[in-house]
Amino acid sequence: MSRIIELIKTDKGKIITGIILAIGLACILRLSFLNANMIIINGPPVEQTDGKIFNFDNKCYSYKTIATSCDNLSKNRENL
Repeated sequence: MSRIIELIKTDKGKIITGIILAIGLACILRLSFLNANMIIINGPPVEQTDGKIFNFDNKCYSYKTIATSCDNLSKNRENL
């Protein structure tokens, strides 16, 4: 046991301990993010799409930004 403590006190031991702790923390955070009910939407900035018309699959689409309350968030999850 005392050898481990002596190893941790050296410069290489500090580096190894830091790496082990960083990997452990990354695993814990990854598990928490995988279990979260989050939807990440990656898209162009709103300024590039707001009010413009786009053609896709022989149909035209127009995007508009509308502010809404978070009360509707639970309803949106049910529709997925």
